[in-house]
Amino acid sequence: MIWSDPADSDKHYWHRYSRFYQRHFETLGTVSSILEYGVFKGDSIRWLRHLFPAADIVGVDILPPQPEWPTGPAISYVRADQGDRDGVADVLRALHCDIDLVIEDGSHLPHHQAICLVETFPRVRPGGLYVLEDLHTSYPRHGY
Repeated sequence: MIWSDPADSDKHYWHRYSRFYQRHFETLGTVSSILEYGVFKGDSIRWLRHLFPAADIVGVDILPPQPEWPTGPAISYVRADQGDRDGVADVLRALHCDIDLVIEDGSHLPHHQAICLVETFPRVRPGGLYVLEDLHTSYPRHGY
C-alpha cells in the first residue's frame, strides 16, 4: 500500500489520526470491501479510494448523495439513519460479503454508535478492522 495522509480530511488536519490509521491499515492485508458511516464532504471516501483502489466502498449517510461526494464504479452510497436499527440492518443485508474495514464517523451520538457497532461488527471479516471514531465527542455533557 502506498501511504498517503488524508490531507483534505478531518482525519488528518483536525484529529491527527493518520499514524493510527497507517499502523492498523498495514495489518489488514487485501482489502476488498469498505463501509464508512458518515460521509460529510466525501474527503474520507476519496482518501480510502486512494489507499485501496481495488476495494468496493460504501458510504452510509442520513443525507442523499451530494454533488461533492466522489463517484466511481466501485463507490456507492446508501441513505440510512444510524438511529434506525432496522435501517442499518437493511443496509448490511444488501451487502453480499463480509467487510474488511468499517469506519464509523457518523452522527457521534452514543446510541447511534452502539446500533452500528452491534449490527455491523458481526459482518467484519476475521482480521478486519472496525474503527469507531471520535469517542471523545460522544458523552452526555454534549447534551446527546
